[in-house]
Amino acid sequence: MKYLETYKPILTISKDGLHTLNKVILDEEVNVDIKRGLVELFKKAHFFLQQFCEGNETNQGILAEHRDIFLEYSHLDVGQLDLLCAIYSENRYLCESIPDSFLQKFISFIEVEGRQPCFLKFFKVQFYIFIILSLFFFKRTLLTKVRLSKKLKALISPKTKFES
Repeated sequence: MKYLETYKPILTISKDGLHTLNKVILDEEVNVDIKRGLVELFKKAHFFLQQFCEGNETNQGILAEHRDIFLEYSHLDVGQLDLLCAIYSENRYLCESIPDSFLQKFISFIEVEGRQPCFLKFFKVQFYIFIILSLFFFKRTLLTKVRLSKKLKALISPKTKFES
């Protein structure tokens, strides 16, 4: 799908249009049906991008470059948070390379908008990755300690031989 570049016009709609959507929603003179139509358009656009990157590390990397715009208007809740979750889901490399500034922005949104489940979805994805990595490194560290302990015992008691 990357080579067809079908994501580009949809990404452009999101990047260039979220600020406009924000203005339209705040404008009391705009018809409610128009607002609903625009919200639905953005939900579908973000759903498309979510499907585009789900399980595809290359596509996740492409969309990760635009993470700030999705976060900037996350208070609109038109699917950007689900998209951010899909971008980082099961992608260790991207999770490890998230800039601290981005995480700080996310935390600021939670502070400003309040603790809402939609904001915590992103950290849930990060938390699962952290747990998996922690268990991997803990297991590795534990195995290293066991091997070292066996070698130390072998040095102390030369009659007993342990296999490494």
